Amino acid sequence: MTGRQLFELQTSVWGDYSQVLMTAYSLIGNKLYPMLEEGDRTGKRIVVREITGDPGINDPPLKVFLCDQDRNS
Repeated sequence: MTGRQLFELQTSVWGDYSQVLMTAYSLIGNKLYPMLEEGDRTGKRIVVREITGDPGINDPPLKVFLCDQDRNS
């Protein structure tokens, strides 16, 4: 499957992972598709995380990356 097909399939059912993918797409656009293809090949999932350790920042920057499915960090 192509990355776009994976995106459409995985966002067609509403749930937590669907929301993660929609957020990731809003942040990086079409760059998400190759990441989905790699994740499909390697058994990893897309995650979105804050990239700052400063609790005083109200709207911290976010980063999209692949993570092992059994981990959440």
